[in-house]
Amino acid sequence: MFEKKVVLSETIQGGHGLSVKISKGQTLVIKDLVGEQIVDFIAFAADDFTKYLSVSHTRSTYDKYHLEIGDTLYTAEHEPMIRIVEDSCGVHDMSFPSCNKYIYNNMGIADHRSCQSNFAEDLVIYGIEEWMLPDPIHFFQNSPNMQMLPNHSKQGDYVKLEFLIDAIIAVSACPFDRNGINGGKPTSIQLTIEDNE
Repeated sequence: MFEKKVVLSETIQGGHGLSVKISKGQTLVIKDLVGEQIVDFIAFAADDFTKYLSVSHTRSTYDKYHLEIGDTLYTAEHEPMIRIVEDSCGVHDMSFPSCNKYIYNNMGIADHRSCQSNFAEDLVIYGIEEWMLPDPIHFFQNSPNMQMLPNHSKQGDYVKLEFLIDAIIAVSACPFDRNGINGGKPTSIQLTIEDNE
């Protein structure tokens, strides 16, 4: 039996993000520390940024908009990238884009943090530019039939992902704070990366 070694444990403040490199065989745990917090998630192959986690190809593979334990997340070339191995919430979204400055500007809100800006800020160190960002998976987002409803996630809910390739990932503790989404106030999340040896 393999003993898992924690190689990173990081708390991310609500409304902010983080990017990190993850090796094949490692697992990533994304945990909602307070409850009702959406986590936007994107990923790129570490050796080829033209290969990225494609939510549309993942959706079409399974012919569904929700994710379950055992599901594999694919690139646009239909290469397996990530597998969901544990999930205590079971409610996630693969239909919406990241929130961005244009959405907030259209709502009359200037200078609001966004998932897209978090990704852009955090990935620039790898040479990944904002125009390269794909649509995300929204872990813990409750959006049946394209309706934004209060989140199901409770304090301590988590999803664990096993990486099938070397990857660069970015997450954002979504800053959206209107209509009761994210409990009306973005809160902190935790990332934990584990080795299997």
